[in-house]
Amino acid sequence: MNHVVMNIFLSVRINLIVIKFNGVLNLLRQNVTYCLLLLFTLNSFAQPPLQKTTKQPPIFQPPVPQPPIEFKLTVLESRSCTGNKNDECLLVKRLDNKKTETVRIKNFNFDKDYTYTLLVKEINESIYKYVWVNTLKKIPVKPPTPPETTYKITIEADAFSNNDSYVEYRKEGEENVTSFPKDHFIGLDFTKKVRYILKVKEVVKNDQTYLQLTEQVEPKKPSFQKMMIITIEPFEDYHNIKYSYIKNGVETQEILDDTFIVGMNLQKSIRYKLKVENIGTDFIKFKLVEQIEPKIDDNKKTPEPGKTVLPYTCEGEEKHIATSNEIIYTDYILAPDGNVRIKHIDIDEPLKIFTGQIFGFTFTEDHKYTLEVKPSGGNYILIDILCDSTTNIVSKPDIKKYTDYKNNNPEVNPPKIDSIDSNKKNKQKEEIEEKPLPKPKPKPLIKITLIDDGIWYLRYLFQADALTPINELEDTSFTITFKTWKKVCAIKTPCGDFEANCITDDVGLFNFENLNGFSSRCDETTKLLIEQLKTVKKYTLIGNVLKLSLNDKVLIQLEGFPK
Repeated sequence: MNHVVMNIFLSVRINLIVIKFNGVLNLLRQNVTYCLLLLFTLNSFAQPPLQKTTKQPPIFQPPVPQPPIEFKLTVLESRSCTGNKNDECLLVKRLDNKKTETVRIKNFNFDKDYTYTLLVKEINESIYKYVWVNTLKKIPVKPPTPPETTYKITIEADAFSNNDSYVEYRKEGEENVTSFPKDHFIGLDFTKKVRYILKVKEVVKNDQTYLQLTEQVEPKKPSFQKMMIITIEPFEDYHNIKYSYIKNGVETQEILDDTFIVGMNLQKSIRYKLKVENIGTDFIKFKLVEQIEPKIDDNKKTPEPGKTVLPYTCEGEEKHIATSNEIIYTDYILAPDGNVRIKHIDIDEPLKIFTGQIFGFTFTEDHKYTLEVKPSGGNYILIDILCDSTTNIVSKPDIKKYTDYKNNNPEVNPPKIDSIDSNKKNKQKEEIEEKPLPKPKPKPLIKITLIDDGIWYLRYLFQADALTPINELEDTSFTITFKTWKKVCAIKTPCGDFEANCITDDVGLFNFENLNGFSSRCDETTKLLIEQLKTVKKYTLIGNVLKLSLNDKVLIQLEGFPK
């Protein structure tokens, strides 16, 4: 009992001590709070009074309008608009976005034969989403090329039917026989009662299917074709003559190089189709068997022994002559030394000044002649004038008359001296033998080897489909000088002096561009001269005559004098 009372007493005492301790803690907390408030209040009285500020309202500026953004897009195709099948829209893809969209583009006309890359602006105006700014690319759409199909076929010996116009064949791996037009086989010459095994490929031309031979398996073809048909394309350079022929059903093209065809004198700018014998030596490649194209007159196909069929051109028409003589062309004006310029039809060379005699021939300027002549030493004897065409260029033509060969050559036509005594005969004979044939008196020849070395005076200018004289010889209104090493040329005209870039070379290239100082108010002759200078692509320099031409058509002719 006492023990219980003692425990209760101790418990009550401990609780009172704890209560007193908690009270002291609470009192300390209150005192610290009061002290802090007091310090803050004292500090507030020590600071200067705060100034009142008035808050200004924010200033609002209207937004600056941004220009429409430009986009690059590709037009893929035309299609119907969404919701209206009768209207045309365009399927496009922007370069900054992989997705496609169907839109209308203002101010743009679409052509289905082309693909376009456009520069556009986004406008979202009415029915239009974009407005056209510029077409960056316009490329034609190429139609798809049908794939070539190659396979093997067998043609039996009795495969011809229907009046030999159709051929029956069987494709490899198939039992059925197909009938095909004979003229739809390319590269194969059929022989009756011969069995063929061929490799062919299908070729589509003008919506028609053809079978082109790629290999003749049976019967085997000899590797060397003795007789063959060749096609010679028009050419300008005798050292670069291209010809083609069919080999194993495939057209093959080669170059004739420095070889030639026996019995044939090829002319420039003419397309030939010839049947030839393949000789195959180093210097002689072919021998002419038959000229298929262009056709030769029937009476000239088999020339007499010792004669050759030679083609020549007269006023744009090709003609032929069987002759043992030579054919020469003449220029339409005399050279500065008073002689005629000539060239042989079968020799690749420019016109050259001929200082000898063409016995029995009278040359008139403004005419271009084709002559059949016979060589006689360093001279020619006129046999026939094959062509005489007028150029309508020279207003005051000069005439050059050559000596009559028969009247001046004692070997051909000796003088009749039968009635004269023998002493007089011998004297006249000695005089005739000693008397030389007359020769033309040469004029001083001005020769300029480089276009840089001369001052070039305009003489003829192409206009109204012909070369027209521009200046008399003493006129110096239009001149051109060249400095090819600087790639410049200077042009002097009544309208003023101009300078341009001018690129030339030793082969004859002529390129005129970047003209400076030219005025559109110049006279018509100056304008035409400048236009023709921009057009020409080739120059030819002979003596002191400079010709500027395009595709062998002379547009400008100048006369040069040394600087």
